[in-house]
Order: sequence, then C-alpha cells, then structure tokens
Amino acid sequence: METFGTDRRFMVPFLIVSAIWGSTWLATKVGVQVVPPLFFSASRLLVGGAILLALAASQGSMSWPKGRGVWVLFLSFFGITIPYSLLFWGVLNAPSGLAAVVNLALMPLALFSIGLAFGEEDYSHAKAIGVTIGIVGLIVLFVPKLMADTVPPSLWGLGAVATGTVLYCFISVLSRPLLKQSTPTIISGWLLSFGGIFMMLVSLATEPVGWHTLALYARIEIFLSWLYLAIGGMVIGFSLYTKLMRDWGPSRAGLYAFVSPVVAVFLGVVVLGETFGVYEIAGGAIMFGAAALVIRPPQLKEAMT
Repeated sequence: METFGTDRRFMVPFLIVSAIWGSTWLATKVGVQVVPPLFFSASRLLVGGAILLALAASQGSMSWPKGRGVWVLFLSFFGITIPYSLLFWGVLNAPSGLAAVVNLALMPLALFSIGLAFGEEDYSHAKAIGVTIGIVGLIVLFVPKLMADTVPPSLWGLGAVATGTVLYCFISVLSRPLLKQSTPTIISGWLLSFGGIFMMLVSLATEPVGWHTLALYARIEIFLSWLYLAIGGMVIGFSLYTKLMRDWGPSRAGLYAFVSPVVAVFLGVVVLGETFGVYEIAGGAIMFGAAALVIRPPQLKEAMT
C-alpha cells in the first residue's frame, strides 16, 4: 500500500491541509464573534464526525475499535473537546492571525518534545536547541502583553491557544498506535463525534445558548464559516492530517505549519484589519526558525522530492 512517505503525490494533500488550516482561522473568528465559541465548535465537530462515519459506512467499514472503546472516549475528550474548546475561546479573545502563529509554530516543537518523551522521535542537539529557541520566541511574542498595566484579553486568549495546542499534540502522539489499527476515516469520525458530544454538553452547561443561538446560523457569514469549518477543516483537513500522522510521524505531520500561518496572517490583515507589532513579528519569526531546527533537513529534503 502506498503512503504519503513513498508517493510523490503527497504534496497535493499536504498543500490542501496547509491552505485549509490556514484559512479556517478567519472562519473561526467570524463565527465566534457572534455564536458562543464552544457551541460553534461543537456543532461543526458533530457534523464533521457524522460525515466521516457516513463515508466509512458507505465503504462498509464503520467498525468500532474493539477493545479500545475507553481509549477512544479518552482521546475524544482530552484530544478534541478540551483542546478545541481552548482554541476557539482563544480566537475569540485574540487576533486570528496571531493565534494561528502561536498554534502553528508551537505545533512542531510540541510534537517533537512529546514524541521524544514517548520514544517516537530520536534526540539530537539541534532539535533540543530548536525547542529552547522556540520557548524564547514564545516569550518574546508575549512580552508586550505581560508588560501591560492591565492583563489584556488577548493574553488569556493566546495562552489558551498555546495550552490547547500542547494538549492536542500530546494526545496526537498517544493516538498514533490507534491509527495503525483502523482507517483514519473511521478513527477521525469517532473522535470528532464523541469530542463534539462532550463539548456540546460543556457548552450547554456553561454558555448562554438556546433556540436563539440556532437562529444565528441563518446569517450567511455565520453559516458559510460554520460549513467551511465542518467540511473543509474537519472532513477534509482532519482526515488528511491523520494520514500524515500515521504515515510520516509527528514531526513530519507538522510541516504544514510553515505554510498555513502565511495564509492565516494574510487573511487576518486583509479581511479583518488585524495588526502585528514588533514583538509579535519577532517572536513569530523566532518560533518558526526554531521549528525549522526541530524538523531535520533530511526530512525536509525527502518531503519536497
């Protein structure tokens, strides 16, 4: 069976993931400014999960992972519900482009660090230096917010994005063995479905939602944002990403993090009028430079040939 690692055509799904996950930040910002963030996220998770399970059923393979039920529920809650709750709440309180930079630059660093701890990655001095530099870059990015007289909402927002990113990476590494036991479509469908159910329960218990919330989806910009997140971000993006995780490994799956931020920042500036200060630009540049150190040159060379 061909995988992304041996098929030169892997660049097509890689670029699709990069473009989709770069533009979903704009769609997320548009949605959470009107709809409560957890409800907005949960609704698209439920639809995305249902579509993936329907696709699996149409292929005659919508089987529940035998003997792994509790593990699937655990991964759904800690790998989907909590991280995406933090990410969507964070985007509500921070610029979408800056949130994307924190998320996408931190992803390769966290995946390597966690993968190393679980024996999924080999240690090297260059990678260790890269992680250290990445931490410095994150601190630089947060400097103006930490020095403010009052704590700005964006500090909490970016902190939530960073926390959600690290937790998502942790669960991604733990879930890799599960991906080898079944198809990515089936696993993604179950994880998104249960993750959405758990998040909806949290939303109903903590957010001011009701029938009036559903009426908000009638607004064209909200509906299109939600639809794009559900179909593009969840069904297409999540499916392709799980294949990349399975076939490339954690650090290679993080390659998209070098392309998506460009899309996210461009859309944030052009569409939403977001601005970036000197510290934000410097911190982001340092973090992406660190990520380049973490992803070994042989991996980059192999990925681009």
